[in-house]
Amino acid sequence: MKLITKFLEIKKTTDLFKILIGYLVIIILALSPIIFALVGGYIEGLIKGHPVNEGNSGIIAIGWLAMLTIPGGFLLLILYSVLYTINVILFIKNKKKR
Repeated sequence: MKLITKFLEIKKTTDLFKILIGYLVIIILALSPIIFALVGGYIEGLIKGHPVNEGNSGIIAIGWLAMLTIPGGFLLLILYSVLYTINVILFIKNKKKR
């Protein structure tokens, strides 16, 4: 828990790049089943020599996991945005006091 709070804490203006890194990680994790299915399906199609779909390829079927990861990623993005908005407001208030 200390690691999460330490990551979310903003001490300098240059620490704000962590926001973008967090957003990128969440988006990549949310879209990872689709990315994996498309890349894996393309490679499998090249190897087999015929088109692949959910019926003849297990890799393409993994793309259906996106029905779980995309809504979960959306909820994480909302939570992440709320937490960072609170931290940015606190950072601005503390900066004005100095």
